[in-house]
Amino acid sequence: MTKYKSSGVKQSVYNAIHGLKLAFCSQRNFVIEVCISFFVFVLASFLNFSVTDLCLLIVMTAIVLICELFNSVIEFTLDAVYKNQYSNLVKMAKD
Repeated sequence: MTKYKSSGVKQSVYNAIHGLKLAFCSQRNFVIEVCISFFVFVLASFLNFSVTDLCLLIVMTAIVLICELFNSVIEFTLDAVYKNQYSNLVKMAKD
């Protein structure tokens, strides 16, 4: 047996939800973007957006949130590699 054995759909969903909770609790920008997205969807419902417009809005919102999560992954990886020590390279990458 290998340690990389597939753990099943239930475990994958659990891990995904745990990761989203971690991002929501630790990433201020992610929380801000989720709140703005919520208000945009409420506004879109009041303005009677078409189904096509709502689908595009959902896709664009998902892209923004996914990019924020990728940014967080890069930042966490750089912090781990440089052991949370100050580095000009890490500062440039995070800026």
